Amino acid sequence: MRLLQRAKNMIKVMKGGRWGYFYDRLPGAQKLFNLTNLLPHPSTYEYILLGGHGVGLTAVKYYLAKCQAKPMEVLSYENFRPFIFWREFDGLVLDKAPLNSGASKILATCTKRVPVYQILRDPISIVKSNVNATMLHTISTIHSQKDANALAFEIVKNISHLMIAFSSQRKLVEHITSDVSYLSMRDIDDSNMPSTMQNFCDRFGYTNCSYDEESVVKGSSFPRCFPYIFTIDGMLFALSTLSRLVDGSSAEIDVSAHIDSKRLQWSHPIHKLESIIVEGHESHPLYLVCAAPPPIKSSSLEQARAKAQSYIESTRALLARAEQLAFTESTLIEALLQAPDIATYLAQRIERECAIIKNDRPDIWEQFSHTHKFCACVDRHANLIGSRVRDKTTASEKSGF
Repeated sequence: MRLLQRAKNMIKVMKGGRWGYFYDRLPGAQKLFNLTNLLPHPSTYEYILLGGHGVGLTAVKYYLAKCQAKPMEVLSYENFRPFIFWREFDGLVLDKAPLNSGASKILATCTKRVPVYQILRDPISIVKSNVNATMLHTISTIHSQKDANALAFEIVKNISHLMIAFSSQRKLVEHITSDVSYLSMRDIDDSNMPSTMQNFCDRFGYTNCSYDEESVVKGSSFPRCFPYIFTIDGMLFALSTLSRLVDGSSAEIDVSAHIDSKRLQWSHPIHKLESIIVEGHESHPLYLVCAAPPPIKSSSLEQARAKAQSYIESTRALLARAEQLAFTESTLIEALLQAPDIATYLAQRIERECAIIKNDRPDIWEQFSHTHKFCACVDRHANLIGSRVRDKTTASEKSGF
């Protein structure tokens, strides 16, 4: 019986595309799964979407899915989900440039040339979002601006992905690119997302979707606190924004606390019980949902309401601290300039990854005002150091040493 249940669980995981589940549980799974991608497989995709954390990729995927454009993230951790087991999909989505050394060889097995959509944002704004999101993950351990600055340095220095991978991502799919369309933050904001999706649907023959009352701007810390999943009288409930339920997201607030209920993903039917609007976060309405269809016993519903409200209140203090310590682009630049070696490393990385944007769309590159300010400060520092070295050399030569 136990083996049968395990088999059912594995089938469920495979159907859900959650291949990362196996990587830590089956020895050699990563290598085996990647090798399967070298087997012949059909090229069924119609478009490619390139993005990452902090550029609105979640919002774009959410609305593409609502338009029945069937986007599919093909990476799990640093590995490609086995192509031969892929579910039917139309969009090949890369959320990073993988560190997997065989990535280019694996993608070379894809041969169909299709349009590429690449989401762009000022690189310093991307780094800011990465730092602020990571701070939210571990907010219980951040007590001062000094702690926040140290976290920023650690992320820039050691994180494998800052999601500034414009050139790296394009290089991976260059052989299957027919043309490139760039999406800016303005193209996917609350005002312009409907028209952006309409243009996409017109091009590929999809039917444009209806739009929720939920903001498509996902930068707020508030929605990252959800879904909150709990059990009442043996029934499974969740409190969340709709998009995070649909995406199968996990709550991201204070992950360091290791509270299991905060890391659960919702993979059940969504039966809406009622909406909850939280003051100050009206653009991110919450839904109390149940895995079982109504009617729900009134006593169970009352307990669920109480538990939902209790969770909302418990997050307020953590959100307040996160908001107080969160970086803006300007304060992040100020912090980075306190660590010249790290700032220089980041500037070089930005220069490398933005090369393709400079070449293809210099007008977009010119709009990255925060990055221009940061790079100018780094250059001035480098020139100052160089000038001091030259002065010391000249002085030594004059003294005969």
